[in-house]
Amino acid sequence: MQEWLVIWGEEIAEVPVAVLDGLRKSLTEVAAAIAALPAGGIARRSLRAGKMHLDFSGWRFFYVVQPEQYEVRVVDARRRRA
Repeated sequence: MQEWLVIWGEEIAEVPVAVLDGLRKSLTEVAAAIAALPAGGIARRSLRAGKMHLDFSGWRFFYVVQPEQYEVRVVDARRRRA
């Protein structure tokens, strides 16, 4: 089975390291669930439709899934307002 990558760049510069550690774990679990989907199935193809988000530790992370590259890529991070 192909290993999926969780990738991010400068968009997470202000996020605390402890939050990033938890985020990586959560998105790795998301990737494992995606990997279990049939490769040619509609569910996996539908993931390319747009951004998804994950609320975690007071932050909202937007990410895209790139099944062909086996990547979950964080594209934006915003602190959530109380």
